[in-house]
Amino acid sequence: MPTPGDRRAGRLTFPPAKERQAVRRFDEGTLSTAQEDRLGTALMLLDERMDDLCAQHGLSRSDLNLGLGPLGSLLADPEP
Repeated sequence: MPTPGDRRAGRLTFPPAKERQAVRRFDEGTLSTAQEDRLGTALMLLDERMDDLCAQHGLSRSDLNLGLGPLGSLLADPEP
């Protein structure tokens, strides 16, 4: 059964296109201060949840990394 934290993390999960849009808007300076705060909090919680999931399943962040050929790796710095 999902815990309240699991449900919160699920609500915070961004589809990749939405995440890119949020980061682009942050870079362009078009987010309000409140939106910037919510985005930062959401990304920090997602990062913590990834650490929790890795620990639960005996994985490291580098185990989740993918090589994208000439583009490099999916995760720039897989280990926090």
